[in-house]
Amino acid sequence: MEDNRRKNFLSHYYCRNYKTTSNNCSPHKIKTSELNHLVLQTILMQVRLVLDLEKAINKLKNNGKEKEIESNYNTNMEMLGRYIDKYKRLKKKSYEDLKLNSITKEEYEMYSIDYDKKIENYTNEIKVVQKIYKENLQNIKKDNYWIEHFKKNKKIKTLSREIIYELIDCIYVHEGGNMTIKFKCQDEFEEAIKFVKENRDIILAKPVSICC
Repeated sequence: MEDNRRKNFLSHYYCRNYKTTSNNCSPHKIKTSELNHLVLQTILMQVRLVLDLEKAINKLKNNGKEKEIESNYNTNMEMLGRYIDKYKRLKKKSYEDLKLNSITKEEYEMYSIDYDKKIENYTNEIKVVQKIYKENLQNIKKDNYWIEHFKKNKKIKTLSREIIYELIDCIYVHEGGNMTIKFKCQDEFEEAIKFVKENRDIILAKPVSICC
């Protein structure tokens, strides 16, 4: 959209694509004052969502989520370690049985393959558990720096170039005046919502209103 100032001092944004090509587009426009109002209200709504999201994240931290993650990790690692030790002992025992002629070579090879396979499977499970543990700790300890960008703008009354540059990636104005705003840090915002939703069962106090 491009700014077009008229003699009556009303400012509008016209569709640049329509003015240059007139293809696959309509001659839609929007007043600058209307656009500014919609953008400001959308920013304030997004700020409220971010503040609610921060409350939910802090509640997870305060409710001992980190200890729960560590406890589950230790339990799983101990269990998988016991399984690996078990099949290592069985493999060693089958080798001793072979030496004592208690089992045949074919039986030993069959047992050995089976035990090796189980050991490999449990070893791979350990890697998965370690990866999930690391990701969960990163999520709960993450410095959500991007939240501060929104928090400091929670009382804005008017738009400025600096605010738009800091918070907004792009703005799409559609025919009929509908508008889509893509905020910066959108990926971080969605990831934080996903984390809260996955752990909502341990938010024991009053529920926090989150749009998700």
